[in-house]
Amino acid sequence: MSRNSQLAEKLKVSVHWVRKMCHFFNLLDVDRDGFISHGDYVETVMERARTVMMKPTHADNFEKKLNQVWDKYWKPGGVLVNEEVKITFDGFCDMHAPVICSEEIQGHYKATFDAYFDGIDQNENNEISLGELAKFFVTYAIPAYQAKRTFDEMDTNQDGLINRKEWLQAFLDYFISQEPKSTCDRFWGAMINCD
Repeated sequence: MSRNSQLAEKLKVSVHWVRKMCHFFNLLDVDRDGFISHGDYVETVMERARTVMMKPTHADNFEKKLNQVWDKYWKPGGVLVNEEVKITFDGFCDMHAPVICSEEIQGHYKATFDAYFDGIDQNENNEISLGELAKFFVTYAIPAYQAKRTFDEMDTNQDGLINRKEWLQAFLDYFISQEPKSTCDRFWGAMINCD
């Protein structure tokens, strides 16, 4: 039995869901040390965000929100490694699995990704363009060319823009759906091999 299958069985989720979490974990593990640290989750992302996409006021608010999420949700589930709190892949899955069945936790996710939306929406028109999504992808080291397919999947009303409702639904679908090829499997770009 594969490691992903064992983890899926333990958490009572699908192997596909574990693969999505593996993909997201690998995006966040910037230094590829097998852990997500505060430096990976906040500092590196903010360095890219300030360079690539965000206005200073948006960047400050986004950084504040990332720090709040780190302190409230991530840090308590971490382990101490060389006097720094870090998140393991198993711990990462443990903390994300409850979102599947908890509307309360989904509410916390909505608040977090509302902040992402505000940070991406550079012209403050309450919609995300393809160009804005491409810059967001670069912030997370996802190739910008992958934004088009993801954008098309998120733009459910096909008006050429992603509104807040479409954004939040796509995000929740990514973290809740356990079925392969669900609408927003590409929320964080094309899934890398996590078998």
